[in-house]
Amino acid sequence: MSMEPAPRTLQGLDWVSLLIADVKDGVGVYLSVYLLTVRDWKPDEIGIVIAAPGIVGILVQTPAGALIDRIKHKLLLLMVASIIIAFCCLAVVLSYGFYPILLSQAVVGLTQSVYAPCVAAVTLGIVGHAALSQRIGRNESYNHLGNMLAAIIAGLLGRYVSYEAIFYFSIVQCLGIVAAVMLIREKDIDHELARGAANEGQVADPAGVKTCYPTGASWFSPLPWRCSISPTAPCCRWSGRKWGLWISRIRRCICRLPSLWRRA
Repeated sequence: MSMEPAPRTLQGLDWVSLLIADVKDGVGVYLSVYLLTVRDWKPDEIGIVIAAPGIVGILVQTPAGALIDRIKHKLLLLMVASIIIAFCCLAVVLSYGFYPILLSQAVVGLTQSVYAPCVAAVTLGIVGHAALSQRIGRNESYNHLGNMLAAIIAGLLGRYVSYEAIFYFSIVQCLGIVAAVMLIREKDIDHELARGAANEGQVADPAGVKTCYPTGASWFSPLPWRCSISPTAPCCRWSGRKWGLWISRIRRCICRLPSLWRRA
């Protein structure tokens, strides 16, 4: 295929990078304030809910990268992930119990792990290796602009409308991502390049979960590791210090669950 993507494809990628900025990090910042000021939750309950997406995201990001490397329906995956997160934001507004909101945030952590590797793979498949650096810089520029605009709009909504309006704003962003993805033409994506093929027309071996770990490593290995098979799998590099920090957080959350259960 020719590495001459249609203008609408590049514009769609711009809009995806802009709108995905706030969605891919979840609603944790807004959620903590909302649960504290509107729902009158206790700090330990808020801490567990806020930690859930990060914990789940760490556990699934490597197999998510391997999945994205194997499938060709990357655009569909982006749209499905956005719709799921929209429903999770709606669940926060409509649910009042601890466990429904905890479950919704765990699903957010599971879903948002596909955004970064999926956008990276689609970008590489569209522009190729030669223009990748320039295109990644453009994506990040739109990403930072999206973060800034979303923070301003969310602040204004929370100040002059309601805290619930912030979550509806996130839903609108998710629907905007779906619309932006539909601008990207599937035929403009070279899926072999997206998997890390060196040249156009070359066939690349898709990364599997086993290739993302050195021999003998496990999901909870404290040793640093890195997969350099494809542009999707390298998104996960963790040092022993970071693993230790998250394991400590998980341990504290588990210790608090019995007291929350009795209180419920």
